[in-house]
Amino acid sequence: MLEDLSSHAFLTLSDVAHLRLEALQMFEQGLASHDISDLVRFIERQIAQDPPQMTLLRELAADLEERLALLHTYRLDVREQVVRLLAEGYAADITPLAPIEAIEQYHTLRAADIMSQVRAAGGEAIVDAPLLSRVVETSLRKATELHRKIELAQQVFRLLADWLDGISATTARRYGHYFVDRKQHTDLWH
Repeated sequence: MLEDLSSHAFLTLSDVAHLRLEALQMFEQGLASHDISDLVRFIERQIAQDPPQMTLLRELAADLEERLALLHTYRLDVREQVVRLLAEGYAADITPLAPIEAIEQYHTLRAADIMSQVRAAGGEAIVDAPLLSRVVETSLRKATELHRKIELAQQVFRLLADWLDGISATTARRYGHYFVDRKQHTDLWH
């Protein structure tokens, strides 16, 4: 059995760390450019290795899951900052327009609708309305950017998770009998 393993290339921990950093750089560049094709090709190359680089792929999946959680947190913060600013500074509650349960749609709101809500709460004459309108528009643009990044990150994460599940299932089907057939001893309980 050991002679079968001699032809396979195994990565050292430093190799895995280096490839992981390379993949994360590709991921960040892909989020910035809205093009994740380089990262997808990188993942496909790792899967095509014989054996597939499972340790690297699992660690990368964990990194992507962590990054997704951060992106979701940033999106919540973007919404929360505007909600708090309008509530504290202008006594305007925009949560009916931007409920926390519909955070995925926050980026689709229109600044004009939010400003109408503010005017209704505080009267028509808001001295700093142009500045406030720019703050709301900036928040919505940032939410749109984060929404795109979340979609890309989810796409890569699902791809990677599907590949890992597939490889695990294939391995279990291929080698599972090896472990079942080798169990020649009786259980200690019987």
